[in-house]
Amino acid sequence: MAHDELVFNGINGLTGEYGLPPVTGEDLGERIRQASRQPHDGRQVLEEVLSRDNSDKVVRIVRLLADSNAQDRPRDASWQRNWLLMLARELAESLLGEENPAPDRLDELADRLARPVIDQAGHPVDRIVCIVECLAERRTSELVELLLTDPGKAPDDKTLRRARLDRQARTQFFVAQTSLRAASKAAELAANVAAQSAWLEAWIAELRDVPMDALIPQQKRKAQIVAPLVENVESMARSHRGLDPLLTDLRAQPRDVPWDDLLDVLHSGIETLLRREDHPMPWPDLLTVLDRWLTSVQAPFARRGVIEGIDPTDLAHAGWGIVFPYEASDAAPKAAAIQAALQPLLDRRRSRAGERFKIYNGRAGYRPEDTASTFLARYDARPSDPVDPRKVPYYLLLVGSPEEIPFHVQYQLDVQYAVGRIDFGGDLEAYARYARSVVAVEVDEITLAPRVAFFAPANPGDTMTKNSVEKLVEPLYERLKRLYGAQWQIDAVLHNEATKTRLQGLLGAEAPTLLFAACHGMEFPRDDAQGRQVRCQGALLCWDWPGPRAEPGEVSPEYYFSAVDLAGDADLSGLIAFFFACYSAGTPRYDEYTHQAFREQPEIIADRPFIAALPRAMLSLSKGALAVIGHVERAWGASFLGPRQSRQIAVFQSAVERLLKGQPVGLAMEYFNGRYAAVSTELNALLEGTSWNKPDPYKLAELWTASNDARGYVILGDPAVRLAVAQTAAARAELGSATGRRDLDGG
Repeated sequence: MAHDELVFNGINGLTGEYGLPPVTGEDLGERIRQASRQPHDGRQVLEEVLSRDNSDKVVRIVRLLADSNAQDRPRDASWQRNWLLMLARELAESLLGEENPAPDRLDELADRLARPVIDQAGHPVDRIVCIVECLAERRTSELVELLLTDPGKAPDDKTLRRARLDRQARTQFFVAQTSLRAASKAAELAANVAAQSAWLEAWIAELRDVPMDALIPQQKRKAQIVAPLVENVESMARSHRGLDPLLTDLRAQPRDVPWDDLLDVLHSGIETLLRREDHPMPWPDLLTVLDRWLTSVQAPFARRGVIEGIDPTDLAHAGWGIVFPYEASDAAPKAAAIQAALQPLLDRRRSRAGERFKIYNGRAGYRPEDTASTFLARYDARPSDPVDPRKVPYYLLLVGSPEEIPFHVQYQLDVQYAVGRIDFGGDLEAYARYARSVVAVEVDEITLAPRVAFFAPANPGDTMTKNSVEKLVEPLYERLKRLYGAQWQIDAVLHNEATKTRLQGLLGAEAPTLLFAACHGMEFPRDDAQGRQVRCQGALLCWDWPGPRAEPGEVSPEYYFSAVDLAGDADLSGLIAFFFACYSAGTPRYDEYTHQAFREQPEIIADRPFIAALPRAMLSLSKGALAVIGHVERAWGASFLGPRQSRQIAVFQSAVERLLKGQPVGLAMEYFNGRYAAVSTELNALLEGTSWNKPDPYKLAELWTASNDARGYVILGDPAVRLAVAQTAAARAELGSATGRRDLDGG
């Protein structure tokens, strides 16, 4: 991402160009700043509207209602939803002063409009009729109740972001403390300085993923972070003189010391201790000091995230639930048929989760008007509260299309829960195949060769893919090779080697256990004459494509890998795939990047939201993948590039490492949730000052883009699955000759 341009990495299949043209950060930042200055106080705006002659607004809304009801067309759920969204836009623009309401905002308002008002006699009354009456009679207070979310019942954006950050901190502290306690029992670390040094580097890297700078104010950092460390080191310094230099460095830290700077001091000081021949510090005592410090520092977060005492890696603690769309009857015929197809998986999860296994179907399922808050509220839970698996399980598998359970609800639930989704439409056998694939890996204990493969083309003349190879994939590959190369076979198919033929092998006969692909995702218009939007949107563009300017016009299907290229007999058993590519997980109905396109209103880009065909096909094979991580809407270079193209890959690195350690994919993806919370917090702080201080437009554009981008990463598949690899010494010894997808226990 150049400093003066923001480049989009989706390729239009009809033109061979970027889905949207590059725009300057200055232009985009100014547009976002102007949009952020729209009135935010809904009550104040309504009072101003009603203080003037509002008869024209009443007429417009009544005419809209009349015209909609006069249409001669089937009144199905889709028609009703579109009608509510249309009315929501009219109300947002004419009454609330929102010139360009975002799709999420329209969804929220449409959900509210769908809920009736209960009158004094306890009878439901159409909310829209009440709105018109309040407009005509200028009843501001009642209009506020009808249109605006009650802040006492639904957490605001700041609360949700804080909840995500707290959750990330708690989860990462849990990982770091688990590593500490494992190290204290590891015989190979007891007297091996080189092994201790390698462990220390990995442990410090785990701590870097705690979003401490976003959680602890600058003026409180020394008191809440450094002081407990000094106190614990001092307690040991009396008997270990070698600690004096570290104590001196710690005491010298400023009160607003950044978290990374403190970790650098700690790393350097301990490294010196480990290598001192005079006054060496015993390894167990050092680990005790660090353990006590972590216990103290993480105390403010102990009540957040998953409730205290819950191990998020254990389903018996964390729980597992499956959520179906609402059906009026508890018999739930549609859900019952899918549930029967998924029964092997449900039996497996029930056996692990016990009483914390839940099925939400029939009238207990997700209702069309629900937000995440209203769904959770029915079970005495809230998205800003710590997860209590006795109420709602931590791992949640959504079953249904994004039209039945919207993407924005999946994002909202992901504030505190580990969420995945499967959607095979009416294909019951596809659900059955997915269930059998997961169970075959877990119950039959298939042990696959521990193999990671990276796939990333750098297309000619294309800055975006060049950056993704050089600043995301290659550094990630090199780090994993250095830290995990003894246990894992780690391969990289990059630059001109990343052809469609090679990808065919990686999604076929040469499938690894973990596949990480970074490339362009294909983009097609909703009126494409060949119907390629649903079939090919998000398909992976390979090196075969000669670049954005070398071959103008329609992109040949020979250049990209789509669902039709996936062999029906491909063996992807045990695979978890990560696709960094536009639309690689799904496509929303509305364009979520209106500002970049300089449009006044969000454009409808699909007739209905849908899941990408390629991951859907991968999960539904007879020997299908366990999960696919992908992106809804466009994926951006902001995922891994900071200001002036600085490299920022810690989120990707941490998520992948957590997968290699055998943790569930839903837990691994918490890093992306944490990034979304941290970036959104920084963006919010910048926007709050726009009324009195004009911010750096490039910084504003960068943060806004990064925030929207971070939100779009989702899991397709069960969020509780994890990599299934051989961990025996004999298996690791065979990795030198292990190629392809061989079962190490039997060929």
